[in-house]
Amino acid sequence: MGLDSRNSDSVYTDITRYRNFFFSAAVSTALAGTALACVGILQLFFFDMLHFSGILFAAEMAACAACAAAVYYTVAKLRQADRFVSYKLYIGDKNTVSLSDLARQCSRSEKQVLHDVRMMVNRKWFVQGYLHEDTRELFLTHAAWQARSQAHLPFMSEMAVNITKKDLSRYDEVSRRFLEQCYETLESLSRPEFRSLPFVMRQKLQFLHYLTADITHDIEDNPEHAAELERFAMLYAPTLVDVLNALHAGLTQRRHLSAAEEREYTSKLETLSSAFSDVLDVLFEDSDWSIDSDIAVYNTGLSQRT
Repeated sequence: MGLDSRNSDSVYTDITRYRNFFFSAAVSTALAGTALACVGILQLFFFDMLHFSGILFAAEMAACAACAAAVYYTVAKLRQADRFVSYKLYIGDKNTVSLSDLARQCSRSEKQVLHDVRMMVNRKWFVQGYLHEDTRELFLTHAAWQARSQAHLPFMSEMAVNITKKDLSRYDEVSRRFLEQCYETLESLSRPEFRSLPFVMRQKLQFLHYLTADITHDIEDNPEHAAELERFAMLYAPTLVDVLNALHAGLTQRRHLSAAEEREYTSKLETLSSAFSDVLDVLFEDSDWSIDSDIAVYNTGLSQRT
């Protein structure tokens, strides 16, 4: 995940705007839910005057439940925005921060901090920021990251996050197919030929490797989640494998990519990284799956086949 050069004040403005959006949404849905509940109660107790309808009452109560769920989600986002600010305050002028230290200082789990910081880096909410997911470190200056990048940067197959294939016989058919697709995707990402790719592309492959590993670990521990993520196994992961197969074939034939091919594959990997991040949002935050991600991945698959 990459570096940027934005003004710190604009970053806080963006976080504030993010928080205000969900605050407004929380207030609006709470008021709507309260109004619906009041109407339902009036109908329930004064049905003679208001021509009580059981179907209408049930619909209103369902709408109230939907409003309550929306309020719960928006409040979670408000708390997340507050965490963003606490991270920024703790980081201050530091050049490098360990996520374990950040988690301890902010009284959060390292897994939650990783998810939050990953989102902040993707949204460019650090003036300069690079998240090294292998060492779980956040670099806040170009100089700090350049110093780290000059050191040995392991490739996917050498990383600490190694996936040992589980015995799939104990899983049901849905989760077994899901995990088989995950293992195939991880193997495709770890091809030695990809070592010769430009640094930016290797960064994106590294990020996709970690996202896929996180998803794989979750399904191994919680097989029931596989049914909720069917689109990942049916669309997202196969599309990535198709892109990687085409990339591998090009490298095998020519040993290098043209500038146009590099831009094309970098764009495709960026699209898929965003889609894979949405999958983790679904797993960790119970958020809605974005239809925009489906469309983007579908278009990526179409362009790969034409």
